[in-house]
Amino acid sequence: MSKTILWFSFITLAFLVICVMFAPTSPAIWLASQLPGYMALRLALMSVMVALILTEPPRNRWFRLFVGGLAIGLTSWVLSATYQNQMQFLDSTSILIASISMGIVALEYTPEPAAEPKKLRAKHGH
Repeated sequence: MSKTILWFSFITLAFLVICVMFAPTSPAIWLASQLPGYMALRLALMSVMVALILTEPPRNRWFRLFVGGLAIGLTSWVLSATYQNQMQFLDSTSILIASISMGIVALEYTPEPAAEPKKLRAKHGH
């Protein structure tokens, strides 16, 4: 399920990158920013999505910590910038979707190695 969410996040970011590069005046991009900073952010998020898609769970804890911190930072920035009308609608939704999907991956459960069951000893009263 989490791979599907990651794929959808990647597709939305790729759609915006392709439209900004090849059709910057199309109506699909009226609600997205064409600034180079947003383009770099989309490409960076796409590379994180590819890394998450290619790695199999359970992922490294440090990688999950990095992804979780990135997701929290992006979510707070996107909500703040959207509230202050500094971010376009398609940018805010695509980045928010990417950060939520990264957060889901960061919260994945890492199973601990199974402990050996304790052997019961019968007491003999000699």
